[in-house]
Amino acid sequence: MHLAKHLFLEMSLNKAEQINRISTLLGFGFILSIFVIIFLLVGTDREHKKLIALHRKLEASAATDRLTQLPNRFAFEASQKTPAGHAALVMLNIDGFKHINDFYGTAGGDEILTQLSKQLKTLLHTRPDSRLFRFGADDFGVLITTPETPESPLKLAQNLVYAVERNSFDIHGHEVQISIRAGLASEPPLLERANMALQQTKKQRNKVLRYNASLGIEEKVATNQRITRLLKNAVRRNAVKPFFQPLYNNVSKRIEHYECLKRVVMLRMQNGTSKSPFCPRLLRRLFPFAAAALRPGHYVNPSQARIRLRTPTSNGSTAFRMPTLHPLWRKARRVCCERPTPTADYQPSFHSPWLAADAHPG
Repeated sequence: MHLAKHLFLEMSLNKAEQINRISTLLGFGFILSIFVIIFLLVGTDREHKKLIALHRKLEASAATDRLTQLPNRFAFEASQKTPAGHAALVMLNIDGFKHINDFYGTAGGDEILTQLSKQLKTLLHTRPDSRLFRFGADDFGVLITTPETPESPLKLAQNLVYAVERNSFDIHGHEVQISIRAGLASEPPLLERANMALQQTKKQRNKVLRYNASLGIEEKVATNQRITRLLKNAVRRNAVKPFFQPLYNNVSKRIEHYECLKRVVMLRMQNGTSKSPFCPRLLRRLFPFAAAALRPGHYVNPSQARIRLRTPTSNGSTAFRMPTLHPLWRKARRVCCERPTPTADYQPSFHSPWLAADAHPG
């Protein structure tokens, strides 16, 4: 009995020692795992801070122009997500900057842009309410967040233009003077309207122009887009009809030039109205080669004639020159250079009244 108790106590002590060793190992393992977790957390936090710093650096790089170190268009658009109440934008553009690049090289053009950005910064350092941007190429913008008066942005634009044009820029030892223009907008969307005003200055030959709805710029842009869509649709459905007519000189009694009229066949809608803004006469039967035959047996080769491109509208024949028309002209020329097939009811068609009397010269 005594021996059994002794063995039981000895076994209990051995088990207790094993449990103590296991618990000690588990304790050391737990402490070690805590240190490992802390180390990993510190490393992760360090990497996270590096990623945040890199993200901020990339954001700053994406919002900064590399050449001039000015905020770019991306930064301007980000600032407009929370626009100020009475902000105004002055958009500046260098006249003939392409010629500067061609004459002095790209390095010379970059030097002009760098020096101009520094000069604009100097001119604006007394205006804490203004921020200078470079939108791209030779376009700069000055955002005025809190104009003192409605006329102060216009006065600022005039002062900037005057100061820049009085200054001379140094390009590899050569003094160069530049001319700039400014477009001003004080109603959103600022960038679009300031750019419209800037483009209008080139047409009106003004140095500074404030955007005004009475200028009708947006309506002109909408009209251009509508006409472009109409012409593309007409080419797609093969609805462009060319007309050639002679330009006869009553003094020399000779046909000196030939004129190509482009007409678009309109789509007739259910209510009888026309979908196209061009003249209703287009719905009539069109002679594809009208005015090509001045008299029997006479054929005009358009490829050997001087062609003037005009598009008749409902208000009469008006000049209409757009890059969009060039593919139409090439398409019409390919069609019209084919020799027309004479038919019994084929008659020359002249669209200018003054030509009708002299349609068949001697």
